[in-house]
Amino acid sequence: MTATVWHARAGQWVTRDRPARVPVVGLRAWRLVRLSGLVTSPTAVRDVLVLGVDKPGPSNTGVYPGSTLTVVSNHVAVSGTTYRNLDIRNSVDLGGGRTNVTYINCFFRGGATAPTSSTALVRLFGTHGGGHRFIDCTFLPQAPTYNWNGLQGYGFTMTRCDVSNCTDGVDIFKTQWGPGGTGDYSLRNGPIDVTIEQCYFHDNAWYNSSVDVAGGVIGSHSDQIQWQGGTGATIRGNTFTGMIGQQYGPNYYGAYTCNATLIIKPDVGLISGATVEKNWLDGGSFTVNIANDAPDRILGSLGSVSYNKFGRNTRIQGSTPDASFTISMPSTVTGIFDGNVYEDNGHPVLVRHNG
Repeated sequence: MTATVWHARAGQWVTRDRPARVPVVGLRAWRLVRLSGLVTSPTAVRDVLVLGVDKPGPSNTGVYPGSTLTVVSNHVAVSGTTYRNLDIRNSVDLGGGRTNVTYINCFFRGGATAPTSSTALVRLFGTHGGGHRFIDCTFLPQAPTYNWNGLQGYGFTMTRCDVSNCTDGVDIFKTQWGPGGTGDYSLRNGPIDVTIEQCYFHDNAWYNSSVDVAGGVIGSHSDQIQWQGGTGATIRGNTFTGMIGQQYGPNYYGAYTCNATLIIKPDVGLISGATVEKNWLDGGSFTVNIANDAPDRILGSLGSVSYNKFGRNTRIQGSTPDASFTISMPSTVTGIFDGNVYEDNGHPVLVRHNG
């Protein structure tokens, strides 16, 4: 059996056939560990997965199957603490000056009652010390609603997490800047310290305009990642399906794509310093949608959106795929866009300039 894989060579992605690689997870991995005479943890087993080579999915992200989790419904985080194997059934607040909180193999479900205003399963709002980490965690609300997002804020690292059934998977911005559209944007510029690696984003929630009235005619603006402000986000080696869950669709034009797989739109703060590389991206009305609110709020070069592998399911208000919206941005944006290809045949992905 062979499988087509991608290799960076002289700045291009090329294909060759090799025996299909089985990710080192599950029983096979434990056998390898036992034979080597090592004692390790499930997290250590996943640490051998290679970023950009081993594709994230349901078998190698999120809480480990069969884990015994402790249910808590009033979890309050303490700075400098590592939490393991928790089933957390309330919205988690990591603001208020907290710093260096780590979650390993934890399930974030939110409360049993759906919130009545927009919020997130994990909130990193206001002023805090950052350094928060989420490793092998699952984000999936127990009370679905258009008001649930997965994680919102800044100052965090996500590794091998599974995010689904949220309107937005992750929203990146500094909340102390306040909502976008007003104010002095020269003061809304600074590092956000966000790294998202080897995660799996899929099955966004979506609600029609009669339910999610704030979304206007299209209903929920469901994005798998929405970067709204701040400099220096790193998004590498993740899988994005760009689709809403089957239970939520079809959407307003009869398809199952979410609004955008990755949207970079500086409506809360200035943006620059992107590292968006070695991801698998698909779906969305736009797969990668880059906007530059006037006056220009992307500072100099956006950064790098390179060596990503794209699917063919981008759809812009129509029933058939439209590859021209795979990467879309205004001509005022500059950056590095090298080695982006379609996964099925290795052909280059071109950037569409919208004015």
